[in-house]
Amino acid sequence: MIRRFPRFPTVFLVMLLACASVSVVNRYLIVHGFQTGSARSWPFWEFERGDPREGLAYVPLYLLFVTVLLIRAKVLCPAESFALGPAIVLSGNLLQGGMHKAFVAPFIESGIQYYHDAITILDSREWLRNFNTAQAGLLMHTRTHPPFGTLLQHNVLRAGGGSVGVLSSTFVILALLTIPLLYAVCRQIGMARQRASVIAGLLAVTPAFNIYSAVCLDGVIAMTSSVALLGITQLRSGRRSPGVLFLVLGFLLTNMLTFAGLYLVPVMFGIVLYDARAGDWLRWRRPILWLLAVAVLAYALGLACGYDHLAALRTASRIENPDGFTLRAHPLQYFMTRLEDLGEIVVFLLVPLAAILSQRGTAENTPARRSAFVLAVAGSTAVVLMFVTGAYRTGQTARGCLFLVPYVLLLLHATEERSLRLLIGATAVQTAGMQLFGRWFW
Repeated sequence: MIRRFPRFPTVFLVMLLACASVSVVNRYLIVHGFQTGSARSWPFWEFERGDPREGLAYVPLYLLFVTVLLIRAKVLCPAESFALGPAIVLSGNLLQGGMHKAFVAPFIESGIQYYHDAITILDSREWLRNFNTAQAGLLMHTRTHPPFGTLLQHNVLRAGGGSVGVLSSTFVILALLTIPLLYAVCRQIGMARQRASVIAGLLAVTPAFNIYSAVCLDGVIAMTSSVALLGITQLRSGRRSPGVLFLVLGFLLTNMLTFAGLYLVPVMFGIVLYDARAGDWLRWRRPILWLLAVAVLAYALGLACGYDHLAALRTASRIENPDGFTLRAHPLQYFMTRLEDLGEIVVFLLVPLAAILSQRGTAENTPARRSAFVLAVAGSTAVVLMFVTGAYRTGQTARGCLFLVPYVLLLLHATEERSLRLLIGATAVQTAGMQLFGRWFW
């Protein structure tokens, strides 16, 4: 077991100081007329101060669920984790100031959400057929994503009689399925039931997941990408049939909701390369063939319906980077926005990342350890490669890269119980502070 985090305070402070230093440099450059591509609130593209008094009434409820998680951590079972995790996410969001601010306002108030395009759709098929033509004129989020996220909201609203409450509840339920999926991934790579349950509970208190999972499309994307992750782990453990099913389903659904779903390609490539070193690459032949066949079929079906996914990807890329590759067109903006993308992930995963970077001790070279390391490295490398290409020019990576969080938390699989409970407590405090004092949606 990794017994403790002896350097945690040092690593934590260094990470905070590094972010604060870059923020000061960014503000200095902006004040002196430089176009950094980032907001003055670096690393947050959009940030509004919240009034903590509005959420104080819900603090006892949030603390109750977190306290139960901490007390039960030593003997936590899956059912408790699946109940406490959603309760912590829901009560954490209530800290923003109640039901409306937590679960309704993020959909309707900014004027640029998928919701605002979804309510204008009269005929789903006609809208999909015309998407490529109309894409550039749609609202900010819709035009940089595939059309199916907006169509999902349209159809949920239609089924729910136009109720935003039904829409919000649907997204909450879908996103929170990530918790049992992470548990299943942990079990698949060899973690004990209790440890897998605790890691799934830790996901719920992590700021990125707690803040963004319940009320935005990225929470649903985190769920669908976790389906693909489960498929990958099942294939690596020899469960071919369910592995292929979950991998193909997760890959297809994720790429229907976000162009960032392509990150699964380098993730798989890295894992296949690793397995090839051990002579196990043959297990991937059939899954890759199935994946290619389904991808081609889905693309062909889209064309038959009048929608070209590759053309939509090219349009979204031009919108994100209108002057071409940002490194060549605007080197300073490229550099500062890449730091912004990394910086926001660091802030929203501050406590877990500091723990991972500071953990010491000996851990047995178990299958769980090897699998956790391979998956985390593959997932993180894929996201960094996306940043290198210029993706996420306008930040919001804690939300946009929410799918990365399960990969990162796998690295805490061998943490000693007491240290893990302290980690959960510290993470919960950070989450409460961010929910009470900030507004993070745009």
